[in-house]
Amino acid sequence: MGFTSFKGGNISAKYHFTDNSALRFGVDINIENEKHNKNKLNSFDTGIKFQELKRDIINIGILTNYVYYFTAKNNVNPFISSGINFGISYSKNDVKNSFNHPDSLVCLNCQYY
Repeated sequence: MGFTSFKGGNISAKYHFTDNSALRFGVDINIENEKHNKNKLNSFDTGIKFQELKRDIINIGILTNYVYYFTAKNNVNPFISSGINFGISYSKNDVKNSFNHPDSLVCLNCQYY
């Protein structure tokens, strides 16, 4: 449970059925694309691990709200509202890992006994 506003990336409409009451409906669409690159020292073989992360997220929501105005005769009208939000979300993650050993750790002319 939480609070959600009708601002941002959505389209909403409000229908007044009395001077003090209204219903508000909205559609919220949010699309995100993220890309991160990480370089990390691998503790097992003292190599360096490179990681590339790509994430695509799509959120679609339907917002409904009942609004009650305490007064409807002033320029500023205090109100309370409550509602229900329905939504669906899709995400796709693509992670690529690779390992690189620094040249100083590779022995080319080593003699083993």
